[in-house]
Amino acid sequence: TQIRAQVLPEGKAQAVAARSYAVAQRGKHGFFDLCDEQCCQMYVGRLAGARRGMAAVRATRRVCLWDEGQVACAFFS
Repeated sequence: TQIRAQVLPEGKAQAVAARSYAVAQRGKHGFFDLCDEQCCQMYVGRLAGARRGMAAVRATRRVCLWDEGQVACAFFS
């Protein structure tokens, strides 16, 4: 699609880092994997105008960073 062609490498890197962080933190809060506070990188939900970000997420589906056989806890900003 047109949007997919506009996905920047930085957007893909952000998507992979965020996904890796989320996967590495599974079960951190008991029944919940992540919260919306600073310790979980301040998730604020889906924002208006996030089409490129969602395109980056789709373009990197199922891709995570790995370190010594485990998903890396990749902090991001």
